[in-house]
Amino acid sequence: MPTESRNQKLKRLKFCRKIRESLFVREERCRDNLRKVRERLREEESAPTDVAEMATRNSIQEMLTQAVDSAEQELSGIRAVRVRFNNRAYGRCENKDCGIEIPLKRLEASPFTRFCVQCQEQAEYLERFPGSNISAMAT
Repeated sequence: MPTESRNQKLKRLKFCRKIRESLFVREERCRDNLRKVRERLREEESAPTDVAEMATRNSIQEMLTQAVDSAEQELSGIRAVRVRFNNRAYGRCENKDCGIEIPLKRLEASPFTRFCVQCQEQAEYLERFPGSNISAMAT
C-alpha cells in the first residue's frame, strides 16, 4: 500500500510541475491574443461606417468585446493558479473548512479548479439558492 501512495504522490508532483511550467506559456499566449483582439477592437471602433454596415460592425464589436472579457478571465485564472503555487496551496480545496487535497483526476480535468467536488457542489447550490441552508441540499 505505501508504494501505491508513493506512486500517487510522484504522479501528483509531476502533474503539478507540468502545470506550473505550462502556465508561463499559456499566460504569454493569452496576453498575445488579448493584445491582438484589443487592437482589432480599436480598429473596428475607429473605422468609419455607413448605416448599412452598422449592424455588422456592432456584431463584430460585441464578439470582440466578449473575446477580450474571456481572455481577461483566463489571465486572471492563470494568475490565481500561480499565486496558489507560490503559496504552496495549489491542489488543495480553498474552502477554509475543508482544505483537503483535490483528487488528481479532478485537477487533470480542470487545472484551475479551486475546490474539491463536494465544496464546489455546495458553492453552486448556495449560488442557485441564496440564503438556503446547505443541509437542505442532501434532501
